[in-house]
This record gives sequence, C-alpha cells and structure tokens, in this order.
Amino acid sequence: NLVALNAKHRPWVTQEIKMRINGVSHDQHGWHFSMERSLKNIGKTPARGAKFSYQVIPFMEERRGADGALLPRTDVATELRQFAEGARTRAQDTRAGGSLIFPGETTPGVFFGATNGTPSFEASLADPAYSGSLVVLTCVTYFSTIDESLHETARAFSLGLWSQQSNQARRIELVNRVFDMSFCGLILAP
Repeated sequence: NLVALNAKHRPWVTQEIKMRINGVSHDQHGWHFSMERSLKNIGKTPARGAKFSYQVIPFMEERRGADGALLPRTDVATELRQFAEGARTRAQDTRAGGSLIFPGETTPGVFFGATNGTPSFEASLADPAYSGSLVVLTCVTYFSTIDESLHETARAFSLGLWSQQSNQARRIELVNRVFDMSFCGLILAP
C-alpha cells in the first residue's frame, strides 16, 4: 500500500516552544515577547520548504453580548484549525523558500510577537470578558521529498497575564501548553 509506505517513510516535523528569559514586557503600546522555537524532523526522510508561522490572539471568557445573548469563550481548537489551514494554503501558494530539515536534525530559531496596534487586542483590553491571557498559535508547514505532499504541525500555547496590583505593571508568566493541543493533518490530539 503506497499510502502506508509514504506514512512510514515521510518527514515528521515537531516543534518545541520556550519562553526566553526576560522575553516578555508590557508598555503603553502593548505586550511584546520573544520565544525560542526548535523544529525537529523525527521522520525518515528530509522535510523540504519548512516554514514556521505564528499568530497571537486574546483569550476571551464566556460573556453576554450587548443584546443579552451568551457569547462563547475563545474556542482554541477552532482557532488553531483555521490558523493551520491558512498556513497550509500559504505554503501551497508559495512553494519557494523555507528550510531543508534532514532526519534527526533540529533547527533552532527565535520569534518575536507584539500586540500593539492589533485591533483585536485594542478591543479586548476594554472588554470585561478579556481573561488577561494570550494564545499563541504556531504552525510549521513542510513538503515531503518522497511524493511532494504538504504536511503541517500546529500547536496552541497560552501566555497567562495576571495583574499584581492595579497601579503596577502586570507580571507575566508563561503557562506553556495550557491547551496542549497539536495536530498533523486535521487530527487533533489532547
């Protein structure tokens, strides 16, 4: 069976995300953070055109809308699926670029995020349903060298933000893998 053979011998790229020491700050312009990321090919063949992308979204609690209707909290699984599907579409549309990751190889990197000027964050800060937490959605897309198939691995992480006192700057802690969701293809694993 060709499908089973390809699955057994294909590249499998995992991702590990870590907060950098002193990697988070807040000022009048919003939240800023930097995180380390490692991509590792645990598969049997090289991963070609590997591209890492991320998106930061506010985490909203369940709340009532202006019309009294109950609005659900942020559905992280749905947000992650939609983000990964977008990353997959971009990878299919722009096949050029990316990294070549050989089996057993790990490629380190750093990424930076900021919420300043993002309309969803500006609106969230004023919304009483804003939990004070951010969700970082990450996705790595890559092609197989066996059959040109496109694959992706997506994860969701939470950055928890808690206020120490009303007149002081906020203290930030990373709650790594609070949601602990990841998927390859469209298979969601707890």
